[in-house]
Amino acid sequence: MKRILIVVGLFIIMISAFIFFFYSPAKLTPENPSGKTIYYTMVQNNNVKTENNRYSYNLDSYNKKGSKKNLSFSASKELREGAYLELYTTTFRGVTYWQEIQFEDLPVAVKEIYDNNAK
Repeated sequence: MKRILIVVGLFIIMISAFIFFFYSPAKLTPENPSGKTIYYTMVQNNNVKTENNRYSYNLDSYNKKGSKKNLSFSASKELREGAYLELYTTTFRGVTYWQEIQFEDLPVAVKEIYDNNAK
């Protein structure tokens, strides 16, 4: 009975892994926005350089509707002060990818937040 449970358990794990990895491998790439929540932030150089020569950032970010969330991520280089970033996040892994964007590319709700903060 014990062997049967072990075999069934391993079979379920193998099927789950197959579905997870081979069903849609494109979703696993960090820069693919599919299945990720996109947040927008402006870089403030309150970063901390870690022991492995990376820069840690902890910034207030906003989704396209303007909801605020504090996100932490790291970068291999110091980011430009005042740069606008698009952050791709997942529930379990946090920020998986970021890219610099122009102010004009921000959603309307996020533009309004940064316009109000500038005044």
